[in-house]
Amino acid sequence: MLFSIIIASLAVSLVSFVGLTLLIKKKTLKDHQLNWFISLAIGTMLATVFIHLLPELAGQNLLSFETASLIILASILGFFIFEIILQWHHCREDECSKPDKRSKSQLIYMTLVGDSIHNFVDGALIASSFLVDFRLGIIVTFTIIVHEIPQEFSDIGILLFAGMSKFNALFWNFISALVAIVGAILAYYFSQSVSYLTPVLLAIAAGNFIYLAAADLIPEIHHQRERKRLVQSATIILVGIIIVAVLNTFLSVE
Repeated sequence: MLFSIIIASLAVSLVSFVGLTLLIKKKTLKDHQLNWFISLAIGTMLATVFIHLLPELAGQNLLSFETASLIILASILGFFIFEIILQWHHCREDECSKPDKRSKSQLIYMTLVGDSIHNFVDGALIASSFLVDFRLGIIVTFTIIVHEIPQEFSDIGILLFAGMSKFNALFWNFISALVAIVGAILAYYFSQSVSYLTPVLLAIAAGNFIYLAAADLIPEIHHQRERKRLVQSATIILVGIIIVAVLNTFLSVE
């Protein structure tokens, strides 16, 4: 089980290399292309919460429904406060004012520290999901990977915009991604010794996915004005939901 958890966390970490496409093509993704990934992430996250995480929590005897609900609510508020404290935002080059030398270093620091903490949480969520059920671990890992794709494009863009060299941007972004493995290993060992930790982490995962989908990703879709783009986004969100449902059915077949 620990081997599976480490491999899954490593797979999530390797997503950081999608930024290579920015360095090779020397340009950012077009808005509609980035929105495809964002829409897919929304669908997979919400489907994972309502098809897998919440039913799994309902079937657990270690946490009452009221306690699980409070943890989910607290995690949503916690991630909101976390973003405020770190000023964690993913601006695009044409949306940011030209930074001076001091603000450049702050932007790099905020991006790498914020992502490291978030990746640590991702690793812990992956470990807790595998400890509950191997199938759930695969689905949660898939959901995190889908969400990481647009985020990594944004991270690399920010680091390059802040003045980092291409190599350093890719290297330090990958180092921050590897923190997911640390979070996964620690969560694995602590969950083994503290029985109620796993359902708590699942509740935090539910709150995390709900917050990211509702607060960070859906507003990006609302920025679109063309009816065609909105229909495309809604369709891709539905595709994301279907993928998670199909993946669940496929993994259920013995």
